Amino acid sequence: MFVRAARVCGSGRVRTVLRSSYPVQILPTTHYRFVQGRATEIKIKPINENDSFFKLKNTQSVSEALKIIAENDNKRDYYHAALINASRVGNIDFASAVTKDMKKNSVQWNEKTFDLLMKAHAKRLDFQTTSTLLHKMKKNAEVKPDAQIYETVIHLHSKVNKAKETLAFLRESIDSGITCDYKAFLAAIKVQIANNKLDNAYEVISLAKQCKLEGLKHLYDELVQAYACREDIPQIRVLIDEMQENGIFVR
Repeated sequence: MFVRAARVCGSGRVRTVLRSSYPVQILPTTHYRFVQGRATEIKIKPINENDSFFKLKNTQSVSEALKIIAENDNKRDYYHAALINASRVGNIDFASAVTKDMKKNSVQWNEKTFDLLMKAHAKRLDFQTTSTLLHKMKKNAEVKPDAQIYETVIHLHSKVNKAKETLAFLRESIDSGITCDYKAFLAAIKVQIANNKLDNAYEVISLAKQCKLEGLKHLYDELVQAYACREDIPQIRVLIDEMQENGIFVR
């Protein structure tokens, strides 16, 4: 395999300086970046460790986070920066402290606030609080659930084996004019099959066709496999005929 070693120039651009197979010797005191294939120009923005957003995204201290936010006039974007890491690792105490401070300073929650907080609870598999937050969001006239919100809720309920609720949230998203991504539909059909609710699994396919979702074949494949495990040959033939009628190639 061949790579190009590229040197970072003073102008912030990357210039190719050699082409070689592994191993590549890198000279000291010179910063290199490896890019595979054709030479390209890349602008590099140096990390400023004194930047407030950088600090908020990396701190695990509530007091430090709130201090930085206060120094930046309690702007909502800074609260969100503080919530990013908490949402990834499921640090509920940190997330709750930050959102309480938002309320204290009369900072309005928006879709991103709800999304980050719900993801923090979803990381802990806390489907009850996540559902409560979604209900609260729907009652708020100024914010509305978007695709990311519904995808979080659908994936969470499928993980905790809540087949009925998973399908209900998928229906609700489509009724609201929102199309979730393919992964949400796949999670929904898998949890129905796992609970032997094959009629509901077929409804997931019907909902996917309704919103013209790409990747419909993979949803059919899941259901065909489920009927194959049950040795239901007539139903498999029905599904294969339906796939061909919808222009889906069947091997």
